Amino acid sequence: MSKRALLVIVVGAGLCLLNFVFPYTVTVQEAIQVPYTVPVPYQITENKQEILHSVSGIIPGGYYFALPPNGIYLSSGKTLKLSWSADGYLYAYILTETQFQDFKFDGIASNYEAKGYGREGTISVYIRHDDRYYAVVSNSLILGPSVKLYGAEAMLVWQETVTKYRDEIRYRTEYVYKEVNSNLYLYFGLALIGIGMVLPILAKVLLKE
Repeated sequence: MSKRALLVIVVGAGLCLLNFVFPYTVTVQEAIQVPYTVPVPYQITENKQEILHSVSGIIPGGYYFALPPNGIYLSSGKTLKLSWSADGYLYAYILTETQFQDFKFDGIASNYEAKGYGREGTISVYIRHDDRYYAVVSNSLILGPSVKLYGAEAMLVWQETVTKYRDEIRYRTEYVYKEVNSNLYLYFGLALIGIGMVLPILAKVLLKE
C-alpha cells in the first residue's frame, strides 16, 4: 500500500474519530405533542333532601302537632314526607292551607293530600300545586289517653340537575429546536477510507495496462 493511500486512510479515520469527539452539529426543528387538561362540563341528577321540622313530646287527647307550626309554602315539583313514631296510635296528615283550616275547626280531616294511622309510619305527597302545606300528627280522640310521640319529622325531598366538571387530557403540537450531529465528518471519513483502500487496486490495474 502506497504512502499516499495510507495517508488518505489515516485522514479518513481521523475524520471519523473527530465526528464523535467534536461533532459537526446542525439545528433542527422537532414537533412534540404537549398534554394539557380542559374542564369538560357534564350533568347529573342528584337526590336532595331538607328536614323542615321535627318534634317530640306528649300529645293529649284531642290535640295535635303541626310541622312546621305555621306550615311552609312549597312550590310544585318536590315531595313532602312525614314520619312518626309513638307509644300509641296517632293519625298523620299532610294538608294544604284550606284543608288545615278545616281540620282546626273540628279536629277532623275530611280532605287531605295524604293520610296515615298507627304507632309509626311514613306518608308522603308529591307537590303538584304551589301552596302552604302542613304535616300533622294528631291524637284525635278527645277523651282518649295521651300518647307519647317519640319523634316526628317533616322532610322535603327532590331531585336536582347539577353541572359538574371533569378534566379531559388533550394534546397540542409545539415545536422545539435542538442541535443534532450531522455526521458530516463521519461520511467524509468513510469516503476517504474507501478511496484510500481503492487507490492501490487502481494503481495495480493502471500499471498492468
